[in-house]
Amino acid sequence: FQVIFTTAYSEFAIRAFRYNAIDYLLKPIESGQLIAAVNKIKSLQNANRQPSQMAQLLADLHAQQHEKLVIRTLETTHVVPLTDIMHIQGEANYSTFFLRGGEQILASKPLKYYHELLPVTLFFRAHQSHLLNINSVRKVSTQDGCSVILENGAEIPLARHRKEALLKLFQ
Repeated sequence: FQVIFTTAYSEFAIRAFRYNAIDYLLKPIESGQLIAAVNKIKSLQNANRQPSQMAQLLADLHAQQHEKLVIRTLETTHVVPLTDIMHIQGEANYSTFFLRGGEQILASKPLKYYHELLPVTLFFRAHQSHLLNINSVRKVSTQDGCSVILENGAEIPLARHRKEALLKLFQ
């Protein structure tokens, strides 16, 4: 079968096509757009398009589990497995990476740069200044404001409007 991504967030469109989506529909979905997307799938199926997009999507997602990120600082170039990144905190044009084992790396790129670069299947924008690895989440607290507690004990603020999206990831 084919994949059509639907979301309320337009910033994910480029990523959807990286995963070989047939189409991308922004919510609220207009009936004409949905019909056009389904017709596109029908025409591709008639053409016996190969290889299977679902197989390619699964291969891409599996490959991401082993990817690394190159982080450049003034003195060093770090090659870090994505799974070692617990969370990233942004401040102005800088981003601080908090890694497993307690190491921190300060990079001179804004958080937005890494948010667009890193896979949404692994990283979640919890707050304007925080991006977290969803595999490092221990618990989500909704008392006294929203926050996320990570495996290393770090408490990351969670924007109220992003709480539901994060909780859906764990369902």
